[in-house]
Amino acid sequence: MAFPQQQVIPIFNGENYKCWSIKMKIVPQATQQLWDVVDKGIPQTEATPSTQTSSQVDWTQKDAEALAKIHLAVTDVIFPKIMNVTSAKEAWDILKAEFQGNEKTTAIKLQSLKGEFENLKMKDGEIIKEYSSRVIKLVNELKSHDENITDQRVVEKMLVTLSKKFYIVVTVIEEPKDLT
Repeated sequence: MAFPQQQVIPIFNGENYKCWSIKMKIVPQATQQLWDVVDKGIPQTEATPSTQTSSQVDWTQKDAEALAKIHLAVTDVIFPKIMNVTSAKEAWDILKAEFQGNEKTTAIKLQSLKGEFENLKMKDGEIIKEYSSRVIKLVNELKSHDENITDQRVVEKMLVTLSKKFYIVVTVIEEPKDLT
């Protein structure tokens, strides 16, 4: 299945892997089988090349299509890391291992983000729009690291960390509303 011509593939230059990988997952998810081949690889069967079924040929074609999209989605600086791989899954796993880091580095980053969230406060002179954008960005980063943070927790955090000039507004919001 071909993608529409107007679809733009996000290009990875070695920075902000997490954001790129989220965007990139959408490209093959447009056809679920393409993402399956990136995520899980080609389903294994006991067929030999001479007895391959059309289904196996389809999976091989989908793998080639997904690998081509991954190749197109990296800069020339990143490409040598995956240029000799033969499957989309292998290319994806190499990029993930190199740029997302291992479990330890991910855990350290998550701890840092949690600390940042706990210490979050509205800055003097900051407007609500800027503050809420900062909060949303941080919450999205936490969620991208698989942190389960509820909307209720985010609202509560925002309400208690607004600057003093918003105390009346916070009281008006909290009084009649059940934040759960």
